[in-house]
Amino acid sequence: FQKRQQLADKEKKHSGLFSSPPGSSLNISTNCYSVDKVKRKVVGKEWAPNSFSSRFTCMFCNEQFRKDYKLNLHLMMAHKDQPKGLMDKAKEELIKAKLDGCVHMCGVCKNKYNSIANFTRHIKDVHSMTRNEYKMKFGDSEVVSRMFTCELCSKEVKHTRNIIGAHMKMVHLISWKEYQDIVMKLKSGEGNIDLPNPELFDCVICGVSVKYKREHLNKKHQLDEDVYEELIAKKARGEDISEDLPDREVFTCAICERECMDFKRHLSVCHKLTEEQYRVEFCKGESPQVKIVKQDVFNEDLNTSKDISSPHFNKVKKVKKEKAEEAELLSTDLQCYFNCEEVFKKDYQLHLHLKLKHRNEDTAELERAYEAANEEIALTRRSASLFTCALCPRVFNDNGAFYGHIQNKHDISYRDYKDKYGRCETESQPFECKICEKVIKYDRNTVHIHLKNVHG
Repeated sequence: FQKRQQLADKEKKHSGLFSSPPGSSLNISTNCYSVDKVKRKVVGKEWAPNSFSSRFTCMFCNEQFRKDYKLNLHLMMAHKDQPKGLMDKAKEELIKAKLDGCVHMCGVCKNKYNSIANFTRHIKDVHSMTRNEYKMKFGDSEVVSRMFTCELCSKEVKHTRNIIGAHMKMVHLISWKEYQDIVMKLKSGEGNIDLPNPELFDCVICGVSVKYKREHLNKKHQLDEDVYEELIAKKARGEDISEDLPDREVFTCAICERECMDFKRHLSVCHKLTEEQYRVEFCKGESPQVKIVKQDVFNEDLNTSKDISSPHFNKVKKVKKEKAEEAELLSTDLQCYFNCEEVFKKDYQLHLHLKLKHRNEDTAELERAYEAANEEIALTRRSASLFTCALCPRVFNDNGAFYGHIQNKHDISYRDYKDKYGRCETESQPFECKICEKVIKYDRNTVHIHLKNVHG
């Protein structure tokens, strides 16, 4: 560092011998200390500096602080006469305002750290150990584990900076500061609150609109962005690109019956198994069940010429992009009880809309709106199975979410859980196909396979 500083000073002195043109600034030293100042982009949004730094607000007087210890001191000095119950609630609100809610303790020197980054830096600089070496010797460093509940969508995630930041950016398209501002407005009862709208990517291959281009191309079509652009250019010239699309290998898991393309990752994440262990224990040494699926190219002309006599197709929806455009209303789209123009793909989006846009409505009318929303969500569900965790009160209607929960929350694999607690599925209903009247199990994979294979 000192050598680079000396070189920079010499260059600066040398540059002073020459006159620079007016309006130009000669700053050679910045080349020696180049910092990557490119802002992170998520769905076309650039995050401002300090977008993910916390502000701590006093529950009693709404005074704000940049540091948590300052709010703690403020509570002890200015509000020491408050009842113990209210003081405990104020301290709980302080913890919620932090981005790092878990505590890591060093097994060597017993120092505690609120973030895994600080803990990793500590064991590296002080004890000359990597995280893997530490884990092999001392086990897990996390001594306090907390869950964070998003006050917008009620989703629970682990209380760590990276996970909360990813949730805010990927789900709500807002920064942590914007989230804190919205929560303050909700508590103070201010007017309507608008959330940013996603800039959707329209996939030419399959015809769907998604928020995340790279993830969609990688998972759905197994293509890189540059390969996709070449294929689009080829299609624009009138050439057939169906033969250029890679065939997809779809694996069916014998444990949870899920279909997936990245089977190795599925076994590792959901069941904590290697492929070799899976073959021996569940396939009698044979290869896992796989089928080759040919990708079809979306034909816009054929799509627009379909019969739209169904009442679901007579309506139009407004898709929020840079320009509003009309599109067909799908049978799985959710609509607001108050006849708003927006439609919603996810249940939490409809609940969030009611929470933000209509929270000032009459209480009885708002209750009816939530009941109507829950009824509509039940009609559009692709699964009627319920999975109740035997270790905590959580209930899930998707086996994938349930398997992820028991592994991440309780650190137990699906196989060990099933051996110890028995059947995972606590409630199930049959699904009767309205086309062929066949009755099948009402879960996502079974219904999807039936509709795709039988009815195309």
